[in-house]
Amino acid sequence: MNFLVQRSELRDLYDKVAAGQRISEADALRLFESKDLNAVGAIADLARQSRPGGAGNHASYIINRYINYSNYCILSCQFCSFARKKRDADGFQFTVEEIVQKARKALDLGITELHIVGGLHPSLSFSFYTDMLKALRALDPRLQLKCFTAIEVLHLAWLARKSVEETLRELKAAGLDSLTGDNFDHITAYWVGMGLKLAQVALSYGADDLHGTIIEEHIFHMAGAKSPQLQTEAEMVKAIQEAGRTPVQRNTFYEPIKVWKPSPSATEAEPPPNKSKVLEDNLATA
Repeated sequence: MNFLVQRSELRDLYDKVAAGQRISEADALRLFESKDLNAVGAIADLARQSRPGGAGNHASYIINRYINYSNYCILSCQFCSFARKKRDADGFQFTVEEIVQKARKALDLGITELHIVGGLHPSLSFSFYTDMLKALRALDPRLQLKCFTAIEVLHLAWLARKSVEETLRELKAAGLDSLTGDNFDHITAYWVGMGLKLAQVALSYGADDLHGTIIEEHIFHMAGAKSPQLQTEAEMVKAIQEAGRTPVQRNTFYEPIKVWKPSPSATEAEPPPNKSKVLEDNLATA
């Protein structure tokens, strides 16, 4: 048994998960209300390890690039620090050619995915989006174009005066591969929002992915995030290894591209209480 739950009030839930049983709504409420963060994390990590078809000790990342084509938006969501109106001095909008140039430079860095989102632009035509996809697809047919949130798709359907299904078919024909918004088979520790140190901690608390290199992120940083704008592949690999996990470069669909050699501690079946100095330091300083 994990040493973090041996004396915890949540030990029975750990045993339940270890036996492969589903937790109840009452169990979930106990976990939600518990102040024993270490025990909750240990149970989450056990669930990750026990998941059928799970990746064992692997933790993945992707070499990708973010592109926000514009932050002009017709909405005024109170939680958003990214959106701007046309009258705002710090609003921006890229042309298709500028977007292609950003993508071309990123391809030289070995990216496998472009992650593209923006605001609900007040005046761009539907053809701007299809032209953008076609131009990016022409760069490299192997490049995954992961673009648009669900609300953006609805906005594009309004622009095209078509149903959401018809709009998605047109976007797919132009080059769209997938939409943003990463299912529950994998849990990402989003280093942009929490910082790399806390993301490393999350790899011991149920997460199995560190997201990507990103290269340029605006949404969290316009809300005041102090994390870097990008991470190199070497930094992602190092962070995963320091957390005692085996780094795996993945594609958009979490399929492995490259598995790195496991770190020395990755072969241990059960970490001793003093094993992860990195975990302790990160909890103290994140």
